[in-house]
Amino acid sequence: MFFAVVCPIILVLHSYTTFDLDRALARLYLKVYFPGSFQRQARMQSDAVATTLFRFAFDSLRTLTWSDLAIRVTMNISFSYRLTRLVEVIRQRRKRQRTSSAKLAKLRTQRRVPCWVGALFVGASIFVLVYTNKCILESRKACAAYPQCVAFAYRWDRQDVCPCLALVDVDRAPKTYEEWTHPQDVTATVRDLALSGDLQVLQITNRQMKIWPDELQRCTDLEYLLGRRIL
Repeated sequence: MFFAVVCPIILVLHSYTTFDLDRALARLYLKVYFPGSFQRQARMQSDAVATTLFRFAFDSLRTLTWSDLAIRVTMNISFSYRLTRLVEVIRQRRKRQRTSSAKLAKLRTQRRVPCWVGALFVGASIFVLVYTNKCILESRKACAAYPQCVAFAYRWDRQDVCPCLALVDVDRAPKTYEEWTHPQDVTATVRDLALSGDLQVLQITNRQMKIWPDELQRCTDLEYLLGRRIL
């Protein structure tokens, strides 16, 4: 019930309370730039990192693949079964309270579940907790050297590669003329973070790539690609 009902509600509330758009800046952009200009898009006016994280959080509530559909259907069926069993137990207890002792033996009694079944569920739960914690720690360790990776998958299979999902490197206001005319080269960073093939978002502003890394060809799920200069 918690994962099927409560978690999506918490995720929506968290996204609603944390994501913020500077509406004063948005109105200024609308006045300065002509209609149809790239800078008039709302995504260009909001914080790039916050927008990317909100997108990933919102997409987690959508059914995008067959595996997502199977997981959601299984969770809903499991929740419905547990709710049905709970109602049956409550009805059985009330019926026992209203029934005389002579008729009590005729009532259907619930069979006891073998201890090994409970031990199996406990063991599976412990394994999932340990495995998930290990994946989170290893992925954080692998991506710690790349602050540009704002979202990454949790993996345990390749500890030497950062499973980056979103690479966002944005510099809206270069501090010097040199930084403006000669942006920082991020070719090596893009190559390293695209090595796992998990990259879905690549957004760079006031940065340059002298060559397109061949590793980007591995990113078959790349959905958003943006590179621009702010003049």
